[in-house]
Amino acid sequence: MKRLMWMSVLVMAVVAFTVSCATMESPKAKGCGDKSAKAEVKAEKAEKQAEKAEKKAEAKAEKAEKRAEAKAEKAEKKAEAEEAVNLQKVESSLIDSVGYDPATEDLTIVFVGSGDTYVYHKVPEKVYKKLMAADSKGKFFTKNIKEKYEFTKK
Repeated sequence: MKRLMWMSVLVMAVVAFTVSCATMESPKAKGCGDKSAKAEVKAEKAEKQAEKAEKKAEAKAEKAEKRAEAKAEKAEKKAEAEEAVNLQKVESSLIDSVGYDPATEDLTIVFVGSGDTYVYHKVPEKVYKKLMAADSKGKFFTKNIKEKYEFTKK
């Protein structure tokens, strides 16, 4: 940002010099002449650099904003899933948390990384209990739940 500010000051100084040379009756006598043309070139370069720096800063800010929005969306999805079912955190590299509703036999699973939430329907309570007792919840899920029960992605 400081660099952009200094470039703007330089551009203004060069423009002021150029204008003063252009309004003088005898530019060569006053020391303008070729210097004026060089000053204009410098001013154009400085202006282009300032524009480039500004665009770069805008792109960086836009990326940061998108990352923040994605992070907020992920947190919101997770919060919604936790509200729907009492989710329990589990130790797994695949599964973040698990919830079960015995009345509907819905098994809710929130995955690590993406934060995606899936509800597997008509899962017997004994399968849920075995999942929670499994040493590797990810392997148990893959082998016994993933392609055996209908699901809905939230």
